Amino acid sequence: MKPFIIFLGLLLAVQVSAQVGNKDSLLGIWNTQKNDSLRWRIASDLVVEYLNSNIDSAKIWCEKAIEQAKIVKSDYLLSSSLKDKALALMYEGDYDESLFLNQQALELLAGKTDQRNQLLASTILGNIGLIFNNKKDQKKAAQYYKQALALKEQLGDSLGIARNLSNIGLCYFNMENYDSALVYFQKTLELSRQLKSAFGEGLSLSNIGTSYLEKEDFPKAKSYYNQALPIKRRLNDQRGLANVLNNLGSIAVDEGHYTEAKSYFDEALAILKVVGERDYLTDTYKGLSQTYEGLGDYQKALAYHKQFFAVEDSLLNEANSESINELEVRYRTKKQEAQLSQQELTIARQQNRQKNILIATGLVFLLAFLGFQYWRNRERIRRQEAQLALQLEKAEAEKLREMDHLKSTFFANISHEFRTPLTLLLGPLEQLINGNLLGDPQKYFRIMQRNATRLLQLVNQLLDLSRLESGRMELQVSKGDLAAFVRAVAFSFESLADRKQISFKVDVPALPKEVWFDQDKLEKVLVNLLSNAFKFTPDEGRISVSGYLTSNGQDFVFEVADSGIGIPEAQLPHVFERFYTTGISETGVEGSGIGLALTRELVELHHGHVTATSQPGQGACFRFQIPIQETAYAQDLHTEAPLKLVKNIAPVLATASEPGSLPAPTGKATHPLVLIIEDNADVRSYIAEQLRGTYRILEAVNGRQGLEMANEAVPDLVITDLMMPELDGMEVCSALKNTEITSHIPVVMLTAKGEQSDKLAGLQTGADDYLVKPFDAKELQVRVHNLIEQRQRLRARFAGEVVFKPSEMAVNSVDEVFLQRVLKTIEDNMDEETFGVVELAGEVGMSRSQLHRKLTALAGKGPNEIIRDMRLQRAKELLEKGAGNASEVAFMVGFNSLAYFSKCFSDRFAVPPSEFVKGLAAIKK
Repeated sequence: MKPFIIFLGLLLAVQVSAQVGNKDSLLGIWNTQKNDSLRWRIASDLVVEYLNSNIDSAKIWCEKAIEQAKIVKSDYLLSSSLKDKALALMYEGDYDESLFLNQQALELLAGKTDQRNQLLASTILGNIGLIFNNKKDQKKAAQYYKQALALKEQLGDSLGIARNLSNIGLCYFNMENYDSALVYFQKTLELSRQLKSAFGEGLSLSNIGTSYLEKEDFPKAKSYYNQALPIKRRLNDQRGLANVLNNLGSIAVDEGHYTEAKSYFDEALAILKVVGERDYLTDTYKGLSQTYEGLGDYQKALAYHKQFFAVEDSLLNEANSESINELEVRYRTKKQEAQLSQQELTIARQQNRQKNILIATGLVFLLAFLGFQYWRNRERIRRQEAQLALQLEKAEAEKLREMDHLKSTFFANISHEFRTPLTLLLGPLEQLINGNLLGDPQKYFRIMQRNATRLLQLVNQLLDLSRLESGRMELQVSKGDLAAFVRAVAFSFESLADRKQISFKVDVPALPKEVWFDQDKLEKVLVNLLSNAFKFTPDEGRISVSGYLTSNGQDFVFEVADSGIGIPEAQLPHVFERFYTTGISETGVEGSGIGLALTRELVELHHGHVTATSQPGQGACFRFQIPIQETAYAQDLHTEAPLKLVKNIAPVLATASEPGSLPAPTGKATHPLVLIIEDNADVRSYIAEQLRGTYRILEAVNGRQGLEMANEAVPDLVITDLMMPELDGMEVCSALKNTEITSHIPVVMLTAKGEQSDKLAGLQTGADDYLVKPFDAKELQVRVHNLIEQRQRLRARFAGEVVFKPSEMAVNSVDEVFLQRVLKTIEDNMDEETFGVVELAGEVGMSRSQLHRKLTALAGKGPNEIIRDMRLQRAKELLEKGAGNASEVAFMVGFNSLAYFSKCFSDRFAVPPSEFVKGLAAIKK
């Protein structure tokens, strides 16, 4: 049954402090009034005048009211005017802008607890509720109505309380939460009766009846409608009366009381024809059709059914929402109905002679009509099924695309994890084959062994996942000492914990008897979880392994907790999914998406389940539970295999203590300084070995430490990995290129990501070169040499020049700005004889050593030489202009010793200043 439309009792109070007068009168007063407060009041009154007649004019006066409120400097007046403008925009349908202005108005009233401001705030909250109601967001609408209700209750505004209670009830009704709606409608009814508000009482009774009607509690619905009926008659509420009558008629039809239903629908029809309310006419005609059908008068039932369709079609045409097929069906229906009407007219004229034929014809056409209805319903269902099938097909296609993307990402990440160990296998192997391995061979054998083991672990995990997916991996449970087994697995990580100075605790109490579990599967689960914990926990962190029996003694629960980087909340639900990887975290650590997916599969194979909880930055806790009773596993899964000894299965991780704030670089002082930033100790050591002897080497274990070293030491070149803790390579490169101290330093980016898009991203941050792992050691040496040589040639080009041109000397815009600032600082202090390197460094914000390395890198000269050369160049220009003799010019450019000035001038220009002046005089003659 189609529910009738509830009256929406949303009444907006526009707060004004003066009676609304005639527009012309108000305009006249506005033109003559000088008092700003009164002008605001007049503008506000004009807003009210225009709101229901001319929205554009209302908005104009809203702006004037806002302007006057700002002149008066009153938050209350400004808030009220913003509220009025929001109301005008809401009437226009601009809900977002209206919501924004209402929020601004509320902010102006924040913290103001007097009655006037609270009353205005409650009105604004109600208006916001209406906006969300218009936007069909009933949940938010109810939230704001409740806030408005709380203020109304504080102010004791009974009428406002009743309105908001009704509005909240309507929101719950629209959300189909009829029980909650009834609670608020009952409160509204009680308050309306206390206030002796007949309109409120009638509206509440009608709303309660409708709620019970939707709950299909017809007796209660009928009771409340019968109470509302006399009130609607007394108030002459024709529209509301017709609604109540329609619904009483519908209830009577459902109860089979057709005579009673006819009286209700006849009265409703008479009212609606007068008031012209077509929305309810459809309910009336449909009800009359059902009523006459129940009474056995099929002719009238058909007539009213046709009228129902006529009104419904008219409404649909006005809304322009019918499809072409439906329009064609309507046309055929109307044509058939026209033919039927003509036949009925003929039959009516001949009814005395053809009574039996008339009845038969009526029945035939009724059956035809019912057949048509059946066909139309079938067509509607067919279209809906087609739409659902299309949606399902689209969803499946989208799911397949998503899976393809996840798989591609997964295999890309696997390849990335292979690249780093391959670098440390292929590089030393090639050098061994060529006989030019640098460093201790035994050290490289150990590195190669560690990385080969890592590759084997990755391959084994992939094979396990493949076997699980194909169903070829089965449990083999046997009886054993579970606590001893878990402690043995955990303690195999003890040496790794010592190397990383991690507090490692194992708390697994002994069980009263041996239990059943699959040793191999459980070992892989524990190793994966512990490996993850050690991988993502920094040095001097905490890791714990604990276990306990459930209260029923049927299951055992394991927990592996750490104090590491944690997992972002958005990624937590996906960490066990296949092909899912978290990517680069805030600390630069990346996972392949294998270990945890394998862990979940193995736990579920073990008839258990696994969960994860985490606080980003504070660590993560993985908890899994498996059954340990013999009866939990099928008999064919049992084996008598004895508990095997657990070997040292902890992963061999390359660890190295972090260098201090700035360790002394290795190599000769005359060699260029290279900073290597790499979190993998083996890779860092390997790169250093390839460059040692030709360059001085500095090493950093993460991006943040590398950036600090670069700012302090100002190296000649930086080699940085892309994925690192603290700061990744992109961030390091960007910081280096946008900092004056380091902007000139060439950067070589190393990464396991070899896609073109990754290369472009690295180069766009300012990287000068890009090497993909595994890389050739000789290629790395050549690229480092070429970049440093290129900078040296650039310095040599400008080293002999006296006049510096920053735009030509600078490698990038940051360097150009820096050089211009240095030159300007020197020029501004040229005549200061005490101005030197210390003063220049202070002016540009660097230490003496940083300034010296920066200027030497850019210009091939130290700051002392640049200051002296610029003073000599200025002296030459002054002598050429005849600004004074040699002694005077020397003091003008900051030399306090004429002899020293003469020596420096002669060294630079190959002639003493006195001879230079004589030469100029001779040229002029």
